[in-house]
Amino acid sequence: DSINAEYGGVVCEHMACWTRGRGAGFSIQGARENQEDHHGQRHSEHYSIGFMCDGHNGARCSKTLGDGLAENLVALMATADPYASVEEVVQGFREAYLETLEQAGKVGGGSTLSAFVVQYATGLLFALQLGDSKVGVADASTGALLTGTPVYWCDDSVEDPSKAQQLSPGEGGMIVRTHTFSEAWEVERYSSLLRAKHGKELVVSPNRSADAREGRMETKVGPAGPANAIIPMWIDLPEPSRAVEFMLEFSKLGKLINDDLLMLERQAEFTVWQLPQDRQVYVFAVCDGYDSKLAVPNNHRLAQVLFAPREYMNGDFLKDTCTHVYAPNNAGDTPKSKIDHIRNTIFSQLDARWSAAYTESYEYMEEILRTGANPVLTEDPLAAIALASHLCVLPVSYTHLTLPTKRIV
Repeated sequence: DSINAEYGGVVCEHMACWTRGRGAGFSIQGARENQEDHHGQRHSEHYSIGFMCDGHNGARCSKTLGDGLAENLVALMATADPYASVEEVVQGFREAYLETLEQAGKVGGGSTLSAFVVQYATGLLFALQLGDSKVGVADASTGALLTGTPVYWCDDSVEDPSKAQQLSPGEGGMIVRTHTFSEAWEVERYSSLLRAKHGKELVVSPNRSADAREGRMETKVGPAGPANAIIPMWIDLPEPSRAVEFMLEFSKLGKLINDDLLMLERQAEFTVWQLPQDRQVYVFAVCDGYDSKLAVPNNHRLAQVLFAPREYMNGDFLKDTCTHVYAPNNAGDTPKSKIDHIRNTIFSQLDARWSAAYTESYEYMEEILRTGANPVLTEDPLAAIALASHLCVLPVSYTHLTLPTKRIV
């Protein structure tokens, strides 16, 4: 899992003036052989930048993508007007992203990208979304996910104005939507291009290795290979419908289809919210490890566990997680009895690598409970996100087990 967050904000005499507060970063490698996620933050006098790259098949792409984007944005923000218009900032964000694509696509592997820019002078939050990580905003005094209507939205995959109006987000939680093949628009745009231009089909079906409640999909393109092949070949697509992949990732389908699939994957979505001027907030970016196995079942609970993870444990933190399947009849009235029940039920089913990862988080949780530590995001960001990250390992969130950065603006 990965996190990035910032909090802060004061009201000056003549204008809304946002400043950077405290921040931190944290990662857990978990059961993977290598850490593949990459995250970071950059700050200038007038802007703050954060990014979360959830890598796969190695860390080369995630590091190249994240660091390249950050470097381009830092250069841009160094000369940008503190009051640059929404359109100017979005276009600069887009250009900084596009400039990183060529190099990121050459190094191998792949990565999703969730990034944000905060404009201090106006309190505007700009989010770039590509894949299934998330950027969101919550109240720094309560941990509640904020609600609001974007002041600007643009999806580079949408050319038809009527479709853009249909997809444009309205009033709701201030958190980006994810890009997966469980979304109708993602399936539609892939299917339309592949069928009309290349005569290929997109086949989407539930992921057989996942709990049905997760809504994860397996997606294939085909048929590929000789027309007279006895057994047609189908090519798997990555689980997120948008990401940056290696430049030859789909070359078995031929160069034209390969290039079109890369284009479909790389089209970014931009959302801009106005941060409230009457309170402090925190901006977070997390990878999809928090969603895996429904470790944190919804966005509102995600904001809460990042804000005050020890308090979150006092509630029914296993409710609606997949642990109800893996460890049925969950027993215990206290956090300690609950984590003991999970461990006693699940631990024997884990392989050696996962056993080590699980033990690390279990022992971390035991120490927190033994000492009575109660870290809160606004007081000790690093301790809070470390606890939130280990807590999400216990319900066996193993798809992505990197718990990265958190920042506070």
